[in-house]
Amino acid sequence: MLVHDQTPPGVVEMKQFVGCSDFTFEETEAGGRVRINATSPAALAAVQKFLRFQIANTRLGIHWTAN
Repeated sequence: MLVHDQTPPGVVEMKQFVGCSDFTFEETEAGGRVRINATSPAALAAVQKFLRFQIANTRLGIHWTAN
């Protein structure tokens, strides 16, 4: 089932890079942060593309910083 009536950007690429990314949650004073490490620039780009799509579609006011 497609939640957004489409396959979100980055999903196809992320499937190609299964196991190439590591997600770590860190608590902060303001709540939390998810740190994403990837073994390849393409894997990281796919995750970023997916997250940008999700943030834009939920309109939750999530702060986005890519380092």
